[in-house]
Amino acid sequence: MVRIAVSALHDGPAELAAQLPVLGTLARRLPDPNGWQVWIVELDWPVRFHIPLDAHPDDASLSVDFDEHGPFLWVRAVAVAGGRETLQGVRQLRVHLAYVLNPDEVVDLSSPFIGAVGEAYIDDVTAAEGPVPPAPVTDAGVETANATSDPSGVADLPERASAMGYDEVDGDLEVWVSKLAAVAAAVPEVIPDLISDAGQAPGYVLSGVTATYYGLAGTPPRTTDDRLELVYWIVDDLAAGLARGWVAAAPAYQEGDPSAVHALWLGRWHNLMSALSTDWGERTRARIEQYFLSPS
Repeated sequence: MVRIAVSALHDGPAELAAQLPVLGTLARRLPDPNGWQVWIVELDWPVRFHIPLDAHPDDASLSVDFDEHGPFLWVRAVAVAGGRETLQGVRQLRVHLAYVLNPDEVVDLSSPFIGAVGEAYIDDVTAAEGPVPPAPVTDAGVETANATSDPSGVADLPERASAMGYDEVDGDLEVWVSKLAAVAAAVPEVIPDLISDAGQAPGYVLSGVTATYYGLAGTPPRTTDDRLELVYWIVDDLAAGLARGWVAAAPAYQEGDPSAVHALWLGRWHNLMSALSTDWGERTRARIEQYFLSPS
């Protein structure tokens, strides 16, 4: 089984660029009369493809969802086309990229369910990842990221003007930590909770209509009167921790390759947040670029 990372766009929509890198499994090759080598890659978690307000997919299998930016389709597979006979071992290979909206119905490039997006860079991450982690169990009612229901739950985001109280924050965190556990196939060991002072960190202190969050060691406290902001800070830190734990099980970690470990950690962290919310993924990407990719 070949594992592929669509690492970055060379040319394409900003919406997709904000959701990369994304990982997937090489599924099959598509025939192409022009001699191109075209493969279907089934994604670990879907990416969003926003469509015009008046667009109505003809196929009943393509359900339209909505978020704060309008209607969109979940893209669960992509097609990559390049000049290589095999994708094993590729590093930063530039390929043509297309969305595949209904992989089971795509038999060749003439299918109406496949559409060009742009050009991207891909990497074979099979060796770096090691064994693929098992899908999360659903006995506790936690859905997997590839379930047919909306894995992002963007409609459950609290409103900006909602109350800043313990019950409200606790309810939000219960929802979003469950969603994070679903897409990460892991549960955070410690979830920041209400605390009385910084000495009990990680956690948050409520003072009237504001909250001060004491997060990861070495990070300064942050204060907000926006409940959504507080929830994002906490979930983002939890995602960073789960991503680090995931990388610790990778062969690259055991082999002591710090560059590979760092890249896998940041990519996993960003992908977890993007799977929850496009906006959250964009914010996390900006945080990563500011604090973790800055020139030394």
